[in-house]
Amino acid sequence: MTLSLCSRYSPCNSVSTCRTLKAEAHINDRISFKIFLGMDIADTGPDETTICNFRNYIGSIGLGDDLFEEINKQFEQKGLIVKTGTLIDASFYQASTKPPAKGKEARDSDAAWGAKGKGKNKKYCYGYKVHRGVDQGYGIARKTEMTNATVNDHEIFDELVSGNEQGVYADKAYDGKERTEELETRGMNNKLMNRRARAKPLSKSDKARNKKLSKIRAQVESPFGIIKFKWGHNRARYLGLFRNKVHLLLIFIAYNMRRAYSLLVF
Repeated sequence: MTLSLCSRYSPCNSVSTCRTLKAEAHINDRISFKIFLGMDIADTGPDETTICNFRNYIGSIGLGDDLFEEINKQFEQKGLIVKTGTLIDASFYQASTKPPAKGKEARDSDAAWGAKGKGKNKKYCYGYKVHRGVDQGYGIARKTEMTNATVNDHEIFDELVSGNEQGVYADKAYDGKERTEELETRGMNNKLMNRRARAKPLSKSDKARNKKLSKIRAQVESPFGIIKFKWGHNRARYLGLFRNKVHLLLIFIAYNMRRAYSLLVF
């Protein structure tokens, strides 16, 4: 199984909700899969163990990150990454297992309980968080990160900023004096929604600004919404942060490829 074949196959497998064993069967049964992978019709595809080992291998040496960046570089050359702004957001991602019963050891030692929101809108999740930075122009994901669910959204802000965008859009959770000064220093437009200070309500102009920014920022929901609800990845597939992180990266590579195809062909 060549590196080229593996690299082509891994993102495609990530789109499907089927297990790797079924994916092995698809490669051997479907001619379209073999053509895409550069295989001869008579060739036998990689087995389940090879596929799993390769996925873990590319994560261990950082090849997944290199692949993500290389593909995005090609999209940029095609004019699909416009850099007018980066839309930032984070969403819960349920663990593949149930929370451990009281006094019992967790099957997934990396998963944790997290909470978002306040009052009636407060949501809880046992598992992880998926953080992403999406290009404002055509919705290509430029940065992704995964943490356990306890990590605050704003802690991963810097990892989601590419550095060459004109501005950054994000909700109130990311707002703060230091963040505002940081964006100003870097020459980026501050498009973070204003957060209400303690005992000081937002002004009418702040509310109007938030409403305007909210409509633009809402575009960041689309990529992960497609991944979760259309592709069926509504929870983690594996145990542990490392394996799920690699899988997530491959999913976003597949999403970007699908998105680019729709923009370039239709």
